[in-house]
Amino acid sequence: MKIELKNVKIMQSLSEETTCYSATVYVNGKKAFAASNRGCGGADDYHVCDDALFAAADAWAREQPSKTYCDTLIPSDLETVIGDLLDAHMLAQEVKRLTKKVAFINEGKIFTINQKYIPELLPKIMARHPKAVVLNALPIDEAVAALRLAA
Repeated sequence: MKIELKNVKIMQSLSEETTCYSATVYVNGKKAFAASNRGCGGADDYHVCDDALFAAADAWAREQPSKTYCDTLIPSDLETVIGDLLDAHMLAQEVKRLTKKVAFINEGKIFTINQKYIPELLPKIMARHPKAVVLNALPIDEAVAALRLAA
C-alpha cells in the first residue's frame, strides 16, 4: 500500500508538544482523508473523504512492525505512519534548504560552504574529507536518509 502526504503545511510557531500541521493523505494515488494536529500534544485529527480507503490504510498501518522510541515499544497505527511520513517530509525540506549551498556530512556533523554546488567541487571536498557524504551529489531520498543518520 502506498500512503503519501500532499499539501503539507507545518506551523512551527504553533508547535508546542507535537508538530502542528495539516496535510492531505493519498492512498494508492487517491485522496483518502485530511490529517492535522494542533500541536498541543493531542492525537491527530482525521477528516475522511473515502471511508473504504481510510479503513484500508488504518488496517494496513496496524499490521506494520512496532517501533522503539525512548526504550518504549510503540505499536504501529495510522498516526505513527503519518508521523514517519511527516518527519521524512520535514527532512526533505531541510535537505532542499541545505543544498542551496554546498552541504556535506562528515563524522556525523553537517557542514555547509557558502557557494553554489557544481559537480567539479566533489573531488576537492572528497580530497579534504574522504569520509564525507555530499548531500548535493545524492538523489533526494538518499540525502534524506543520510541526514536522518546524522541527526
